[in-house]
Amino acid sequence: MLIRSCVRKFIETYYPSANLIAAAVAPLPHTTWKNTCFLNTQMANSKPETKNESKKGVPSFVTPEYIELQRQKKAEKMAKKATLKQSMPQQNQPREFNTDFIKRDMLPLPNFVPYDEDKLPVDIKVMTYNVLAQTNIRRSMFPHSGETLKWKNRSKVLENEFKYYVPDVGCMQEVDAEFIPSFYKPLMEGMGYDLSFQAAKGKTHGILIFWRTSLFQNIKVDVIYYDDHNELPGRMNTKNIGCCVSLQRTNDLSKGIFLATTHLFWHPYGSYERLRQGALLVKEVNAIAEAHQTWPVIIAGDFNTEPFDTNYPAMTTKPFAICQRATDIIERSMNYVFGESELEGKEEAVTQPSITQSENDSENGTSTATSTASTPTPSKKRILHVQNEFVPHYTTFYEQHQKNPRLVSLYSYGYKHVDPENAKNAFEHPAFTNWANTYQGHLDYIFLMDRNSTKEKSADEVIEGIKLKSLLRIPKPSEMKEAEPLEGRYPSDHVALMASIQLI
Repeated sequence: MLIRSCVRKFIETYYPSANLIAAAVAPLPHTTWKNTCFLNTQMANSKPETKNESKKGVPSFVTPEYIELQRQKKAEKMAKKATLKQSMPQQNQPREFNTDFIKRDMLPLPNFVPYDEDKLPVDIKVMTYNVLAQTNIRRSMFPHSGETLKWKNRSKVLENEFKYYVPDVGCMQEVDAEFIPSFYKPLMEGMGYDLSFQAAKGKTHGILIFWRTSLFQNIKVDVIYYDDHNELPGRMNTKNIGCCVSLQRTNDLSKGIFLATTHLFWHPYGSYERLRQGALLVKEVNAIAEAHQTWPVIIAGDFNTEPFDTNYPAMTTKPFAICQRATDIIERSMNYVFGESELEGKEEAVTQPSITQSENDSENGTSTATSTASTPTPSKKRILHVQNEFVPHYTTFYEQHQKNPRLVSLYSYGYKHVDPENAKNAFEHPAFTNWANTYQGHLDYIFLMDRNSTKEKSADEVIEGIKLKSLLRIPKPSEMKEAEPLEGRYPSDHVALMASIQLI
């Protein structure tokens, strides 16, 4: 200790600037001594600096070979990590939705003989399809549909269907107004179609007609508002409409077609309104078609009408004939007293919980207007809505139907020839076009208007100037599972109908 003290005093006296050196020989605490030893060890293990190295430059050992070696090591590490990830269980990974669907064939008519070439015939495929409005979906109405109910999933399947079947003209019902600019219009235009969308005021979905622009050009659009026709008043305002487009052929401006669609009143006891709306539709479309007497008239859509419902025989039989079963149906409908909640005029007005955002999402993940829509509270009070002396008897609509031209259902005409096992009923239609949770039946049709019924036609003509070539196959009930839509099967609770016809 005496020697150390003398050395310190000597340094402080003759070398006052060397206090750090003096501190270096001072006694060190235990922790400081331990840290110093650790530092000395680290310095001993580090690579000594060479003469060619600078403190701020790249170390001399970082050669191109060294860099390449490090890259190889990193690549091997990443590959090993990827292999390990693939071998791990995937239950936590989101499952990809199956956007495939059941593909159906066009079934050719066995007796089809084409028109002579000198008549310049044209083949067109006509589709009708109720695509199920997203605004009508309630989870409780589709308990088996799962992820299929989401618009981001259903829309991809609908797109795949259209691109597979590629109709030339078509009609759609329950088309969401909000998806026209984001989905339907870009899809249709990208496939070479033009379109016309119409909806009644206050409704979130409507009807749409499309046509291939290489074959047709639109010259007129007429909308039929059933609620506004006071010459045949109804019991209530239902907000159902019809639409007719006049389409001129691009290769011959003197020829064309009239294509009309509708979605009639939905209620099970709504036969009275459907009978009225069917009479008005045919009446108005026939008046529109007066502009071109030789052009064919096609009417396709969701009529919410079974073949045995009063509206179907009223539209399709000449001379006019209504059986007792149809009479019983229309009389029950005439006497039915609607509840207050049933007068909303929309399918979703029944007591169903409203849809959540997850089922009604749009493609960008934002909720739609209807995701917050409340469900109407049903009234316990039963009322007669405008059913009074101003409401006509249903036979008044019979009178209008008798004046109207006859409609011919293409599936009734031809399906027994292409799939007789699925057309054994009295009306020779497929068993169903709608396969929902609480109801399955035939509601959709493609009609031709027989405006020249007195003129003679050949045996293989449906009406004068039109032959049926083929029909899109409709599945049998035995092929169905739970209510549609279902993943990998159908994106709507209806199936599309399509007919290939040849016209001159």
